[in-house]
Amino acid sequence: MSVSTLGMIDYRSDKERTARSARLTKQATRKGNKQQKKLLEQQNELIAQQVAAQQQLVALQAAQLTAAPGWYDDGAGNQRWWDGRQWAPVNHAGAAPAAWYPDPDDASKRRYWDGAAWTEYRA
Repeated sequence: MSVSTLGMIDYRSDKERTARSARLTKQATRKGNKQQKKLLEQQNELIAQQVAAQQQLVALQAAQLTAAPGWYDDGAGNQRWWDGRQWAPVNHAGAAPAAWYPDPDDASKRRYWDGAAWTEYRA
């Protein structure tokens, strides 16, 4: 006569228990990896949206910037030349390099900046 244990005694071998544990661990890892991948995709999408919004804002600000050519504070305490469209390159001393720029007295003409002061040369 056999007596049922009603599942109270586990007759599995150590090998079977190890295999089952490994299988469950593998399934849990896969599930966690899928969740992580989904979260990363959502974060990347959010970052892409934020970058696009920032680029639109920068473009809008650039379109609204209509300052006349001249020297302006660059926000770091240095004076920087604005030619009406873009900032002139800055050297280490904080001044624009020697080059031809729009004349501050007459924007329709060009004047030579020697790196320290305006020259008498105009074009």
